Amino acid sequence: MSRSVWYIPIIALTHFALFMTTFLLSFGYEMELFDTSDEISQIESVLHMAYLVLAFPLVTLISNLESMSFPDLWGYVPILANSFLWALALSQGIKK
Repeated sequence: MSRSVWYIPIIALTHFALFMTTFLLSFGYEMELFDTSDEISQIESVLHMAYLVLAFPLVTLISNLESMSFPDLWGYVPILANSFLWALALSQGIKK
């Protein structure tokens, strides 16, 4: 088995963990802003940009298409697919 194959699940799990962390932190800050109507801080802006980068391309595409909604726990399928897409791209970059 090739050594690059072992990178894929590790990178995918790391991406998934980073994606969920940035999503939850960004969501929490945005709900706090909604309650207090304060200005957005620099860390909140950085968290939101990190979320947008990690959500690209599949999660962003699916969230913009109303016809492609995944009910209940099936909503994690596009997130996991996005993480594996990132892992494949990064493993190819590491290999070269």
